[in-house]
Amino acid sequence: MGITYRSDVKISTDQFIDVLKRSTLAERRPVDDRDRIEKCFRMVILLLPHGKMIY
Repeated sequence: MGITYRSDVKISTDQFIDVLKRSTLAERRPVDDRDRIEKCFRMVILLLPHGKMIY
């Protein structure tokens, strides 16, 4: 499985929060503070192997 780095893929803040929850990272992130998560999300690089989000 190869990893493709792309900068043109956009996901919503809600999708990002879902990724955090599915990966257990939400336990250490302020997922109930949507504005704060949105600011953090702008600095995140997501890995999208074969065009699918990693959960």
